[in-house]
Parts: sequence; C-alpha cells; structure tokens
Amino acid sequence: MNDNRSSSTPSTPPLGAAALIAGLAVAAALFALFVVGQRYWIDDSFISFRYARNWVAGNGLVFNAGLPPVEGYTNFLWLALTSLGMRLGFDAIHVAQALSVVAQGVTLMLTFALARSFAGTRPAAHALIAPLLLVGQVSFLVYPMTGMETTFFTMLVTAGAVLLARGRHRTIGGRITTGLVLAALSTARFDGFVLAFLLIGARWLVDRDLRSAIAVACVIVVALAGYHLWRLGFYPTALPNTFHAKTRGLTAEKLYAGVRYVGGWVVLVAPVLAVLATIGTGTGIRGAARGSRPLVRMLGIVVAVQVVYVIVVGGDWMPHKRFLVHVGPLIAVLAGEGLIAVLRHIGASRVVTAGLVFVVFVATLAPWLDNRSLDGDRSKFFQPEDARTIGEFLDRARPADDVIAIEWAGILPFHCRQTVLDTFGITDRAFAESDRRADAHGRWITVEDLVARAPDLVVPACAVYPSAEAARAAVAPGGASHYRAALYPKVLEHGYRVEVFEVAPGAFWAAYVR
Repeated sequence: MNDNRSSSTPSTPPLGAAALIAGLAVAAALFALFVVGQRYWIDDSFISFRYARNWVAGNGLVFNAGLPPVEGYTNFLWLALTSLGMRLGFDAIHVAQALSVVAQGVTLMLTFALARSFAGTRPAAHALIAPLLLVGQVSFLVYPMTGMETTFFTMLVTAGAVLLARGRHRTIGGRITTGLVLAALSTARFDGFVLAFLLIGARWLVDRDLRSAIAVACVIVVALAGYHLWRLGFYPTALPNTFHAKTRGLTAEKLYAGVRYVGGWVVLVAPVLAVLATIGTGTGIRGAARGSRPLVRMLGIVVAVQVVYVIVVGGDWMPHKRFLVHVGPLIAVLAGEGLIAVLRHIGASRVVTAGLVFVVFVATLAPWLDNRSLDGDRSKFFQPEDARTIGEFLDRARPADDVIAIEWAGILPFHCRQTVLDTFGITDRAFAESDRRADAHGRWITVEDLVARAPDLVVPACAVYPSAEAARAAVAPGGASHYRAALYPKVLEHGYRVEVFEVAPGAFWAAYVR
C-alpha cells in the first residue's frame, strides 16, 4: 500500500534542531578523537591496509607481493578509499579515522532525517530523540577510531533507509540514486548486499510497489556487474577467502554463539535501546503512531532479519557487537518512536518530557560503566603499539625473503615487507580450505600444519617487555605471553628456538626462529 504522508519529504527542520544535530556530531567526533584516542585500533583493519599498500606500490591487490592473489578482505570500497588517501601521502589509519569521523556525523544527520520521515506533523524536536539515543551508544562512538569500515558501512545503510523511507525510489532519478547507494553498500562489505536487498524487500512489503523495487535492484546489479567480473577473474574463489576460513556450517554451536551474541547486545551493550525499540515497533505496527505505520514495519523487518542473520552466522569476535552497529541508527529511530509512545501514554508535559528524555539518554550511557573494551584490541598477548614496533623492526632488521607466521595478520604485517603466513587462514588459501576447526577468528591449524610451511620466524605474541629476560620468560610455559600452548611452543620440537630481539631501545620481544 502507498502512504503519501509517511513518504513525503518533511519540511526543513528549524534552525535550533539543525544546530543541535551539528552539536551532537561535533561532540561525537570529539569523543572519538580525545576520549577513545588515536590508538583504538582493531588489528583486522590493517589487513585491508596491507592490501592497499601493495596496490599503491604497484604490486596488485594482494596480501603478499609476488604470490598468487588471495581475497583476504571483505571491504573493497573502504579499501579503495583508504588507498586513495595513501596515494596522496597520508597514513592509512589516519585516512580511515578521518573518513569515519565524517561518516559518523553524516549518520547522525541521516538518523534525524529518517526520524523526521516518521514524524509527519509532529514537532521536529521529536525527531531529535533518535540521534540523541544513537550518540549515547558506545559502539557508535568508538568505531571511527578502529580503522574498520563499520561507521562508513552504517552510514550507507542509513542513507539507503532514508531514500526508501522518503519514497525516492518512485522516480527515475531516485531509483538510480538509491540503487547506487545500495551498490556502494554492497561493496563496502561483501555481505552488504544482504542489507541492500533487505531494505528493498522491506520497503516493497509495506508499499507493494514491485516496479520500483525491481528497478532499484536492477541498478544495483548493473553497478556491481563490472566489479564482480573483475573479482572472479582476479581471485581464485567466488567468495572471499575469509568465508572459507571462518565457515563452520549451520551447527547448534554456531547458532548458540549467535544467540549469545545478540543476547549480549540486549543485556550489556544497549538494554535501553532494545526495550524502547521493541515498544516503538509494537506501537507503530498497531497504528498508534499515526502516519508512520508503514515505515515502522519497514525498519522493524530490516532489524529483525538482520538479527536473525547475525544469529545464523554466529556473530563475530569484535568488540561492541559490530554486526548490530550496522543497524544501530534504525534501532535508534524505532527506540525514539517507543519513547514518544511512552510519553504520550503517561501524558507527560513538555518539562517532564525533556526530563525523561535526558534520563533515558543518561541510561544509555550506563553500560559504559561496566565496559572493559574502551582500551581497544589489547591483551597480554597483543598490543597494537607493540605490533607496530615489532613490524617496523622486522622490516629493517630481517631479510626481505623471510616468511613470518603470525596469527595477528594486520598491524605487524602492515609495517613489514616480508611474506606473511596468516595462521588463521584469513589471507592464506591453503589454511582456509583445510579441514581444521573454524570459528569467528578463522581456522585453528595444528603445529604440523604450521611447520610444514617452514616459516623462518613464528610470532607467538605481539607484546614487548623491558628486558630480554622478561621477554624470554613471557613465552615460556606459564609466562605472560604463553599463548596457544598446543601450537606455538610445540614448534620448539620441530627445529625452532626462542630468540629475543631488542625491537626498540629498552623494548624486547621473543619469537621462535628456524
């Protein structure tokens, strides 16, 4: 069915509302830059940066220069944008962080625009609730500093939702624009096509405009045709290597992991948002929010199916439930509808409304009090800054033809030129297609698998210590960096020895050397 009122373009928001949105965007950027800081890096982001580095250097879109190509990334568009910044002379991580901070601000504005599509004749102030709830989510605020494509991808999801919610897909120009945005979404992450076609399908389910849905889908297919023809001609597998490395099949264990993943988001990351979004979806579908019912159904379908998809794939290991960050703005809009429904039900005055909105905003911050992951990808086995230091040392001190085996295939490999053997199989086809156990990290190879490839140096951990004795003790049984005892220490039985390197003045690191 068509709903002209819900899909029409809202009037320009008042100056005060626009100023508040701009203030939220600036506050979010300042939080990312100065509270999270410049060192909240996720190692996986540097995998695609290494591909970009080789691409810029003329070695092709490969992880190891001179070796057959393996598609160990899933974020081509993000990789391409990063490589463009690198061609201009900028550091990869700074390019990614800058682009992400911009995408974060744009996402807040798009969230407001999406909420305005629901508002109808309601005051513009009601639409401010959604971006306010979104900016209260630690997951939304920290990801710009990680180097991952998450924030950029979230922006494209939200942009597609806005275009469809406002009925842009009903005109020829709008169909092209919407299709191109959703095509970009499909290349920003390999599985982005799931959300792209989910958005189209959800819009069709509420307005039954099959002609427009097919037209947008055709634009996506045409836009992606050239890219995928190149992919299939360049890489040896139809799906990215990461799919083979992490595939576990549809098992009870995988579904349980997915349920725990979603449950962790509901209970620990965004409990207030989850409750309000449930209320908003329910009241919207019942028609309590006059004029917004089709759009509530549309967003509700997208969020529900994304949750099912996350359960089926078993989630992932990254902090703050990354796969649900992608639909965070849509959830925030539904949560805003839920809060408005509650306020209407209790007949709150303007003063009470403002007070309750503030209380809810503060409540969204509560999970931060028990959140240990604001320090980023850090552990006693892996420190991002140490990984960079070790990588730079290997680049200048070890032979260029060394083969380095490592589980953390991002930051350290990005900073060195040697061939890198990724022991999780993300960038290694042979390991990825082995019959070893797989999980959200990749394949868990055996010591026999590892030594058969004869790496010159095996990296047991990316952490440095203040003395050679401390570094050596760290990789010994029971030591601070004694990691995966069934794999790394076992290489000592196959012709390897522990060697300690001074990777920087007063910084020592131990590895296994053949």
